[in-house]
Amino acid sequence: MSWRPRSFIDRIGAALVAPRAALAAADAQDAAGRTGTDAAVLLLFGVFAVHTTQVAVSIWLGVADSIASGLSALVALIGRSVGTDLVFILVAGVVVTAAAGKRRSMGRDFDLACVAYVPFVAVKLLSYLVVSLAGIEPTRAVTDSAMLLAIGWSVVVLALGIAHARQREDAVA
Repeated sequence: MSWRPRSFIDRIGAALVAPRAALAAADAQDAAGRTGTDAAVLLLFGVFAVHTTQVAVSIWLGVADSIASGLSALVALIGRSVGTDLVFILVAGVVVTAAAGKRRSMGRDFDLACVAYVPFVAVKLLSYLVVSLAGIEPTRAVTDSAMLLAIGWSVVVLALGIAHARQREDAVA
C-alpha cells in the first residue's frame, strides 16, 4: 500500500513535493471536499499573513467605531486580497472538468484544482516572506518572476490533475 496524505499538513506538503499522491488522495470518494477546505484555510492564512496590519485596523475600527464599519473594512480587505486566488481556483476547476471528458465529476475536479492551487499560494506567500525579511521593496521583475513561478508550478500540477481525472476508473454520467 502506498502512502496517502491524510492531515492538513500532509496534504499541503504532498501537493508541493508529491503531487500525484496529493491528487490521488484528493480524488478519493472518502476525501470529498477536504482540499476545498484546505484551500479556504490557505486563503485566510494568506490574508492574515500578508495584511496583518490592515486586519488589526479593521478589528480596531469595529471596536472603536462600530461593528458594521469594522466588518465592512475586513470584508473589503478579504475581497481585494483573495480575488486572484479565487479566479485561479475557478478557472482551474473548469479546465479540469472540461478536460476530464466522459470521466468528469465536477466536485472531484474542483478538488484536483484545489491541489493545483497549493503551489500558487505557497510561492506567493514565500516570496512575500523573503521580500519582507530582506526589507526591500520588490521590483516589477521580482513580482513578475514570482508570479510566473507560481503559475508555472501550478499549471504542471494542474496538468497532472487533468491526466488523473481522465484515468478515473469510474465514469460519471
